[in-house]
Amino acid sequence: MDKPTKMLTGKQLGFTESVLDGCSQADAYRDNYNCTNMSIQAIYVEASRLMDNPKVALQIADGRQAIQAARLWTRQQALFEAETNLEMARDSHQMGAANQALKIAVELSGLSNPKIPGDTRITSIIINKSSRTPEDHTPAIEANYRVLPDEAE
Repeated sequence: MDKPTKMLTGKQLGFTESVLDGCSQADAYRDNYNCTNMSIQAIYVEASRLMDNPKVALQIADGRQAIQAARLWTRQQALFEAETNLEMARDSHQMGAANQALKIAVELSGLSNPKIPGDTRITSIIINKSSRTPEDHTPAIEANYRVLPDEAE
């Protein structure tokens, strides 16, 4: 990402940073360029042209890729921690804490996201400690879940 940054002007770099921060193209353009005598339509046209600039487009693509990589790492780390907490809560027979850790793990894994086509949306998970099993006299964990019908059906 260093190479394209050196080729951008200060205003172009500011524009790319604004877009990466979540601004619309027009707002990013207004934040970094003098738009005093420009119509709204002219701002849209210039912002679009700037987005079509190969150096700007590359900087934004690289920035988005870096942001996505950081999000994935964070999600993976959080999922690992939730799974660790789930295991520890189960070992301590703290089912409330286990349920909470499991809920977080399901959310982080994307299983509860209804916007992902083809995935199962789990809305409720309950873990109950059942009676001891006759074979090993250790507590057994039983999980119940409910799968909702696909909204598209």
